[in-house]
Amino acid sequence: MSAHLKSRLRPLIVAAYKRAPAHVEKAVEELTAKLFCMRELRDILPLIEALRLPIEGAQQILTSWLGIAYFEYEYSTIQKNLQEFASWMSEYSIPQEKLSKADREHFSANTDNVKKQLRESWKSIVEISTEYRTSYDAFIMRDSLDGFINFLANAESRYWKMGDILGRFEQTLVVWYSYARRFPGQRLPYSSLIELYDVLRQLHRPVEVNPHHGKLVSGASGLDFLI
Repeated sequence: MSAHLKSRLRPLIVAAYKRAPAHVEKAVEELTAKLFCMRELRDILPLIEALRLPIEGAQQILTSWLGIAYFEYEYSTIQKNLQEFASWMSEYSIPQEKLSKADREHFSANTDNVKKQLRESWKSIVEISTEYRTSYDAFIMRDSLDGFINFLANAESRYWKMGDILGRFEQTLVVWYSYARRFPGQRLPYSSLIELYDVLRQLHRPVEVNPHHGKLVSGASGLDFLI
């Protein structure tokens, strides 16, 4: 994680501090430590100026950006497990038993609702991550800063939203594992499957995000059922 953050900071330090290559690594180490334990804004003033951040609010913006950089890392590590979950949903998301027409209709409506919620949640994560990577890469590779500045202006709300959704998907995997391991390589009984979907529906219920109180109020991913 530390290496990931340093890789993101290195180009910013070159741009902000105009360091000679021999001194960049030392500057990366120093600035990473300062950002993690930020006490005085003057310690990172060149970075604030390079990113054209307002002094008032700069600390919160940079802290939120660090959080987003962490979630970017988490987003990349969780995708493989979510792909396994998507494959399981494709193959095993039908109950073992034959159902009556009423039960089939109820089950289908329930599963469709859950899949819609999952799609919307994943779409939000992809949009935030894409906007972040696109604006950051434009700044680093083409010296086009405006997009990254615009992204940082709303970094706090994006941080809360990204953390909220990733947390839900992590819990989704925990719930899925707890049910699927009881019936390895086979479909679940209707009672277990409908219970699983009910938990997932509650997990991904839309909630607003309130960053001022620190509370959650609601490329190709390879997750076929989410597309």
